[in-house]
Amino acid sequence: MIIQRGWGILVVPIAVLISVPAGLGTRAALGPSFAAFGVASGLAASALAVYFLGQHLNEPRSSDHRQPNRPGTGRDEHILLSLPMQHWGFVLLAASALVLVVRLV
Repeated sequence: MIIQRGWGILVVPIAVLISVPAGLGTRAALGPSFAAFGVASGLAASALAVYFLGQHLNEPRSSDHRQPNRPGTGRDEHILLSLPMQHWGFVLLAASALVLVVRLV
C-alpha cells in the first residue's frame, strides 16, 4: 500500500487550514453550538479545493495523448493512502455530511 506520492499529502493541510478556521470563526461569531456547522462547511469547501486541485495535478500531460494510461505520464501520480488526490474530495464531502449528521442527532 502506497502512503503518499507526489503532492497527495496536500489533502491534509488543505482540509485543516480551511475547516479549522471556519469552525473557530463560526464559533466566535455564532456561539459554540454552531461550531460544527462551520467545520462542516469548511470540510465541504476543502473538498471542492482538493477535488479541483487533484483534477488539475492528475490530468494527463499534453504530450501523452497517444498513451494516456502509460506509467509515468502524470495520470494519478498524486495520491494519498492509495487514493488519487481528487477522490479525497468525495471523502471530505462525506466527512462534512457525517459532522452534520452527528451534530443534528
